[in-house]
Amino acid sequence: MDNYISKKLWDGPNPWFDVSGSKLQTDIWLYSEENERGELTGMSTIIKSEIMTNQGGYKGVKINSMSDIELSENFIDKNGKFIGFNIIVKKHAQVPEIEKFELNIQGYQSVNVAQRIDINYIGKNLNISFKTDVFPSASAGIIGAGGSFKLIQYDQPSYRDTHSLFKNGVRKPCLYPRN
Repeated sequence: MDNYISKKLWDGPNPWFDVSGSKLQTDIWLYSEENERGELTGMSTIIKSEIMTNQGGYKGVKINSMSDIELSENFIDKNGKFIGFNIIVKKHAQVPEIEKFELNIQGYQSVNVAQRIDINYIGKNLNISFKTDVFPSASAGIIGAGGSFKLIQYDQPSYRDTHSLFKNGVRKPCLYPRN
């Protein structure tokens, strides 16, 4: 999953550098485990998330007040037979303090770059869901032996409308905790 600011859709303040590009990327690798009969006996995962550096040289930071989760578990029935797995990845990032300060003095709040990825397999049913906060854009897909394809594309709304600190001269409430 890649959360990024779309250059085409950006309507926020323009510093001396281009603010577009990736902000938070998460990759999940799934590996199947099989017995000699070719039956699925388990799954193993590698999860890699990276908070990116923007073109101005500012690296985003983790939001300490919001927990990150990386969970991968196999489900085994009472007879020891594999029946499924569950993967949950939840990540949060924001701009560093200097950018946060600069946004605030211009009348904007910083963004919670949020990702949640849920992958569940029970029986023969596979469910995959991706969630993000209101800003920025996000895309996610699958790459495998059979090819690759995009599962979601979420285009960011107006930054001015969603992250302005003031509406009609009145300070808007912040909807979630910030560092």
